[in-house]
Amino acid sequence: MILGVRIVARYSKTYMDGDEHEGRFHRWLALTLGSFLTLIVAGNVWGFWVSWVATSLCLHELLALYRDRPGAECHPLQHRDSLPLWEA
Repeated sequence: MILGVRIVARYSKTYMDGDEHEGRFHRWLALTLGSFLTLIVAGNVWGFWVSWVATSLCLHELLALYRDRPGAECHPLQHRDSLPLWEA
């Protein structure tokens, strides 16, 4: 698991190099990966639940990093006319 985390962190470092949101991205990535690792090693239900919530919140912030881009915050069901016929 640690190897996977290192691969993701290394890839994202080279991928985000020079981006204006690089620092914020790495901060949320570190929090997401840390809370995910805590989720894996949680020894009781309370720790599992807290790390589950932390992982969810961190992933939301990580996925909504570029809020200024069109479509970053919209839900796909809000744009039913742009969905393919089989998903409408």
